[in-house]
Amino acid sequence: MKLKISLIMLFALVTGIFVFGFISYQQNIQDAVSKDIKMDPVITRPKNPTEESLEDELTEEIEEEPMEVTIPKVVHLSMEEAVESLQELNLVVEPVPKKNTSFPQNIVFWQEPLEGRTLLEGDIIQIFVSDAWAEGEEEIISVPLLIGLTEEEAVALLHSLGFHVAYEYNPNGDYEDGVVYSQNYFVDARVSVGTEVTIRVAKNSEN
Repeated sequence: MKLKISLIMLFALVTGIFVFGFISYQQNIQDAVSKDIKMDPVITRPKNPTEESLEDELTEEIEEEPMEVTIPKVVHLSMEEAVESLQELNLVVEPVPKKNTSFPQNIVFWQEPLEGRTLLEGDIIQIFVSDAWAEGEEEIISVPLLIGLTEEEAVALLHSLGFHVAYEYNPNGDYEDGVVYSQNYFVDARVSVGTEVTIRVAKNSEN
C-alpha cells in the first residue's frame, strides 16, 4: 500500500514538472516571436547640401532657354578679334576663308547674318575672312546670292568682293521697296574680279 502511494506521488511530481516546463517553453516561444515581428522604425536619410545643390542646378538648366542676341559689326576686324567678340555672345562662329584683294590678309570683309540682326545663343554665324591672292594667280571669284538683301547690303557685299555694281529699279509686288529681287549672274557663277554685276531693286512707289 505504501508503495502504491509512493508511486502516485512520484507520478504527480513528474507530471507537475512536465506541465511547468511546457508552460515555460510556450512563454519563451511567444516572447521570441513578438520580438521578431516588431517593425523597425523607418529611418529617412537627410539629403546633404551637395545633392540639393545639384538638383537645383539641373532644374535651372532644364528651365533655361537660349537668349536672343543682337549681332555686332565684325567687318574690318581680324578673324581672331571677330571670333572672340561673337563667342562672348555664345554664338558659334564659322570662319570662311575667301580670296579677296580688297582687304588685307586675315581681315573679315563680310558676315552672315549682318549686323543688327538677331540670333539665339548657340546659333551659327559665318564670317568671311580675306585670304590674299598668291602672286600671279588668276583672280576668279564666285557671285554671291544677293536676292533678299537691301540695296545697301548688296552693294556693300559686291564691293567687298571686288565687283563693280550696276542698278535697275522696277516695280515688284513680291518685294518691299529697296530690296533686291533679281541679279544678272547666277549664284556661285565664277567670274573675274572687277566684273560688273547688275542688281534689280524693287521700286513700287513713284517717289
